[in-house]
Amino acid sequence: MYLVFDVGGTFVKYAYMTIDGEIKEKGKYPTPDSNKQDVSEFVESLGRVYDSFKEKGVEGIELNVGRYKKRDLSLLTYIMKKDIFVSLIEEARKVSRMYWLKDIINDKCAELDIRAIAHRGKVYCINDLKSYFDANMDILSLDNMKEFSDPKWPIYTNTSDTAPVVYIGDGTAQQSLISNGSQISGTVKHSIVGRSCKIGKGAIIENCVITEDVEIGPNAILQNVIIDKHSKIIHKKELVGQDYEPLYIGRREKI
Repeated sequence: MYLVFDVGGTFVKYAYMTIDGEIKEKGKYPTPDSNKQDVSEFVESLGRVYDSFKEKGVEGIELNVGRYKKRDLSLLTYIMKKDIFVSLIEEARKVSRMYWLKDIINDKCAELDIRAIAHRGKVYCINDLKSYFDANMDILSLDNMKEFSDPKWPIYTNTSDTAPVVYIGDGTAQQSLISNGSQISGTVKHSIVGRSCKIGKGAIIENCVITEDVEIGPNAILQNVIIDKHSKIIHKKELVGQDYEPLYIGRREKI
């Protein structure tokens, strides 16, 4: 929403409108009789109009226990100046070492101007292995993959200075997200492969989440498997989980 002023010699007109130009409310008042050296009265008049349109911010944050059919839920993501963040953390620590950021923000709702930004996109609640697996698999849908290349919403993240993915021999990938530095000599289908992974010749990877620096040996068959970092699948040639119960291989495991 925008508050727009038209300052004239007789009246100051204002309109409260959307980004598309739709006027929600408008009004006017006599232009203050201020001389060129003193514009304080004029500035104060603008401030009074602004305050009258100032939306009510977040009033409080509470635990959702399912009492309401519709409720705004917090994603626990905050945008604030560094000095405000530091001061909140220091205040929270004085209360208790178990006092979280959301607790001190809740205390400050009446004092600070806290606003909520509506997120209309998808949200994935990851609280167990199955929800983690499902969220990663859903990323591979066409609509979600398009969001990764949206120039209006770039993704900023740390990355390693490594070469692009290399496909060796008959290595192929279909409907998958393959990270840089990986070497693919086998077949990858509907899977996510992290940085610097090696998929051996003749291996078939399907519906899997493979994290950073994992090595899959030749002719291995993996389906519905989550593999944590720095693991090696060398001796076991077939690992198969279920879509409702994916198989998990721990970090630095050698199978």
